[in-house]
This record gives sequence, C-alpha cells and structure tokens, in this order.
Amino acid sequence: PFAGLDPAQIAEMRALIRRLAGTHTVVLSSHLLAEIRQTCDRLLVMGSGRILADGTEEELQHRLSTEVVIEVIARGDLTSMQSLLAGLEGVRSVAVQGEESGAHRLRVGCEVDVREAIARSLVEAGLGLLGLHRSEHELEGLFLELTRDGSPRGV
Repeated sequence: PFAGLDPAQIAEMRALIRRLAGTHTVVLSSHLLAEIRQTCDRLLVMGSGRILADGTEEELQHRLSTEVVIEVIARGDLTSMQSLLAGLEGVRSVAVQGEESGAHRLRVGCEVDVREAIARSLVEAGLGLLGLHRSEHELEGLFLELTRDGSPRGV
C-alpha cells in the first residue's frame, strides 16, 4: 500500500494502519521489508503458498537463532570501543565498518537487542555516541533463511 506515496502520505498510511490495528486485524502483504518492520507487529512469512513462520520479528529471530545486528556510530578510541562492546552480555561479534568525519562505524552482532546496554556503556565510558540502530538488513536475512527451501521451520 506504500508504493507511489510521498513521505507525508506514507506516514499517514502507517498511522491509519496502526489505528485500525487497535480494533481490527490488518493484513499487509509486501516484499518491502523495511516498511514491514516499521508497520507490523507480527509476521507471517510465506513461501510456495504455505505459511513458513508466524510471530514477531524477535520471536522468529530467537527461534531461528539468527543474529540481531546493531549499527553503532561513535567517536573515541576505537580499541576501547571494541573492547567495551565485545564485553557486553549477549554480544557475539564486533566488526569495524569504517570511519567518517572522525567517527567509527561498527557492526555489533548480538543474541538479543542490546541497544540500551550499548548506549549506557558508551556514554558511561565517555565515548561520543552519535548513532545506534538495528540493521535494516536483519529482516531480509530472516526472510531468506525461512524461504531458502520452502519448508516450514517449526516456528
């Protein structure tokens, strides 16, 4: 329902869907995964005409043991930043993605969403937190994993 809409219309459409969802079931079918993430609270992943998975994004990731990916942009000592992030509970990996305007961009792979712990740790360590968000490509990886061979994954 978002194709061809300008940004203001997209915001209005999201608001309408959320209002309706309070008292109705709204079924939204789309391959625009970033839009699904921003609009839907429950996912049904279909493949070959069958429901392959059903649940929230977090539930599906947990059941499939897929990684939550958090992108961090911060200023400060890179070695300290990497060490601090790697030591947080639930963090599986920390990879440097690059540097721009004196800020480091890192990709943090986690078992669960640990954005709050990341923010608290970086701020308490005196590092300049400039950006922190879940990767937009997470849902894409989840979809690809679920639809790889078209078989239900028991989720």
